[in-house]
Amino acid sequence: MRDSTFAPSDEQRERLLRVMQRQADGTLAPSNVDLPPTSEWDAAGHGSYGTVQDYGRFLQAWLNDGAGVLEPETVRIALQNHLGQIRVPELMKSTLPGLSNDVPAAPVPQGWGLGFHLTLADVPDMRSSGTGDWAGVFNCYYWIDRSKGIGAVLMTQLLPFYDTPVIETLIRFEMAVYQQVEAAVPAA
Repeated sequence: MRDSTFAPSDEQRERLLRVMQRQADGTLAPSNVDLPPTSEWDAAGHGSYGTVQDYGRFLQAWLNDGAGVLEPETVRIALQNHLGQIRVPELMKSTLPGLSNDVPAAPVPQGWGLGFHLTLADVPDMRSSGTGDWAGVFNCYYWIDRSKGIGAVLMTQLLPFYDTPVIETLIRFEMAVYQQVEAAVPAA
């Protein structure tokens, strides 16, 4: 991941896309919300900058048993449910509507691994049970389906989080990816 950092250079800052905000009428306008130029700490869950290409490399490493960066056993453990019988809430209510919409739970069993939200059942025409995923506040999403060897990323710079048009695009994108993969794989 050659172009990912917590402290972007001036050249990297010049390439940053402007953060946009969904307006009440559905249009987009520049947002006054952005990450501060420096952070108190590098938390990995926020404040990182990267390119789609670097995220592709990140996903590829997880699909390839850690690709020599992580041990295969670490990958397996990280993508295992560690919540036991604890259920994911049906709705995560936003306390800052300008930053995030309410986020409803997916209609399938879910859990949490070590750093990943997990889907715990096969979703028809989409991901497999055990798929790990994550999302960023500016409506960036990725998933890692090791069962089918698929990883994908969708990035935007848009607030608030869980934007309905972006979520609809994400669902159509995921379905299209699996449809293409199924079409390319010869029948057994």
